[in-house]
Amino acid sequence: MNKILTAVLCVMLCGILTACSSPVAAEVLKSDLDRIKSPQVSQVELDSLVTGNSQFAFDLYHVLSQN
Repeated sequence: MNKILTAVLCVMLCGILTACSSPVAAEVLKSDLDRIKSPQVSQVELDSLVTGNSQFAFDLYHVLSQN
């Protein structure tokens, strides 16, 4: 498993170095919609969002820590 992970990381690193070494034309995309900077949400909705975000982060950390 470690050999596979090392190989994948080497390939990714080579890709990153190749991408960084050559100039790339980029287009900035921007929405035409106005950003809602202070959305009006209930405490229940906010608590649900925080719980979901936290659970996602903990689950992701758990999966990543197993490799």
